[in-house]
Amino acid sequence: MKQIRVAIITVLMVFLLSITVFADGKNSASNLFLFSESVNTTNEVKGDIYAFAQDININNIVGGDVISGGQNIKIMSEKISGNIRVAGQILNIDVKHTKNITVAGEEINIGKNTNCNAVYAAGQDINFKGVTNDLYLAGENIVIDGDVKGELNVDGENVIISENANILGNVNIKSPNEPTINAKIDPSNINYNKVVTETSFKEQNTFNIATTLMSMLTAVIIGLLLFVIFRGYFYEIEKNVKHSIGENILVGLGAFIIIPIVSILLFITVIGIPIGLIFIIFYVLLMYLCPMISGITLGQIIIKDKNEYLQVLVGVLTMKILLLIPYIDTITWLVCVLFTLGCIVLKAFSMCRRKSQLN
Repeated sequence: MKQIRVAIITVLMVFLLSITVFADGKNSASNLFLFSESVNTTNEVKGDIYAFAQDININNIVGGDVISGGQNIKIMSEKISGNIRVAGQILNIDVKHTKNITVAGEEINIGKNTNCNAVYAAGQDINFKGVTNDLYLAGENIVIDGDVKGELNVDGENVIISENANILGNVNIKSPNEPTINAKIDPSNINYNKVVTETSFKEQNTFNIATTLMSMLTAVIIGLLLFVIFRGYFYEIEKNVKHSIGENILVGLGAFIIIPIVSILLFITVIGIPIGLIFIIFYVLLMYLCPMISGITLGQIIIKDKNEYLQVLVGVLTMKILLLIPYIDTITWLVCVLFTLGCIVLKAFSMCRRKSQLN
């Protein structure tokens, strides 16, 4: 859903903006952690490499995995004993010996010296020239110019298998356009599935209406469940909302920024990875639930002193309608997130204060 996509993008933006506060490198249990504007490695690493920066160059032998994210990433190595898992804008990978390669980006180039067990790639433009047992590609423009000892699976708009390609296993292609196959491949091994992308306006309109109605129904059901479980919490918010809405939003803004940073710090300590993971899961889940939580409060304000379940219904549906309006949707979602985060943080502080007073 759109809210989840916005939440994930927000987490990534905060992550990228905050990485410059860390040191250039940190070793822990033979692993190397790199957070900077630019990363360049040349010395052998016995464990894993975790690198996140705008420009990344990994030119050394790695005894474990390489996990990386950035804008321009180059991995040119004799050997990476583990797996390569990379996401970025422009990716260039040329590794003579490695296990599996899993990558996502706008432009992906797998060099001719690459030799691995399997490649899983998703992007806009993908160019494969290496050697692998199995190859799985999904993108817009795909060129295969290497050796595939096993099965080839491609899902793309424009697919080209060059004359230099050598495919020994089955070739499975999903595409709206006929693939260009210049290599010598047994026709019986080729399975081409033409994807029909055109749908009538009526069919598309019907699908959009059905999806919207299902989304609204799901939101109402979740809202009712939240209200039944946390009824007292919502009544408390209703009493204080007129006097504390500004405070809630300011506190929520702080939580919106701090939670991802704390999660990243926990990840770096290694021992805190499980707690950091819980924080991230809670954070993303809350991004999805915030419109429903704020909608319940909105319903209590709009039709005060009415049936409480009617308040939930009206509030949640009103919020969902606002989220369907272009430009207004982003502002509405952001206000919901900040307000809800603020309410939760202030409630937690209030509970801790009461407990300390009792003790």
